[in-house]
Amino acid sequence: MGFEIKGLGFPGREANYDCNSQVPSGMHNGRQIYYVFGRYPAKTKDKEYPVYDLVMCHGDFLNADHSYVHKNKNHSHPIGLK
Repeated sequence: MGFEIKGLGFPGREANYDCNSQVPSGMHNGRQIYYVFGRYPAKTKDKEYPVYDLVMCHGDFLNADHSYVHKNKNHSHPIGLK
């Protein structure tokens, strides 16, 4: 099992989400991948601040097509999957 963690500033970009140039997937090297999204205040000088929303979902919720092979040379790995 692995996790991809995404922090999203609010207010901020709401039209799309950045997946580091790779299409999200529920599988990576035979392991199940879960995505965790946290939304926080975008413009604060505080060292501590609230998380407005915390969402965890399986990568297949974002993209169920396991046959797609991304042509990007980005070799980043979800947390725990090297």
